[in-house]
Amino acid sequence: MTVSRVARSTTVDVIIDTAARLLAARQNASIAEIAAAAGVSRGTIYRHFPTRAALLRTIADSASTEAKQRLQDANLERVPIEDGIARTARALVAVANHYPATLQDPTILGTRNPAIQDPLTALLRRGQADGRLRSDVPLDCLLESLLALVAACQRSGSHHGQGSEDTSATIVRLFLHGATEPT
Repeated sequence: MTVSRVARSTTVDVIIDTAARLLAARQNASIAEIAAAAGVSRGTIYRHFPTRAALLRTIADSASTEAKQRLQDANLERVPIEDGIARTARALVAVANHYPATLQDPTILGTRNPAIQDPLTALLRRGQADGRLRSDVPLDCLLESLLALVAACQRSGSHHGQGSEDTSATIVRLFLHGATEPT
């Protein structure tokens, strides 16, 4: 990779990371605000992303790609269900921490993204088949519940200063055991 490609890649990464952070805090953050926070000119942003929509698509693609990779790395098909749920929670919380605005879009970190839906559906189906997860709850409901817990716990945990591990543990406890006190 040439020096100019490395610099461009680094600039694009800084723009994406900055935009993701600012847009999570305020959805209507302007390109000028993103540029100032990233330490680049508006022209630089527009050179890489001709429209705001193009920038938003790139952020969504980055989040989706990262989530897909983290779930693949988690080897969900090779671990017990409880461990798979914990690995899923950690993977998706990590992505949500990096790209918090993506939690609002089911096509990115949700049920309409096959890169997320397929491995999680396989995990949950396996859990139902081996009796570790309730079979009286439709698979789609389990999937949506798990993803909703990730979104809710990440937002709430972040708001209350909870770290990623504690947030992930909360997701696992709520998904596997509900909101009842342990006996």
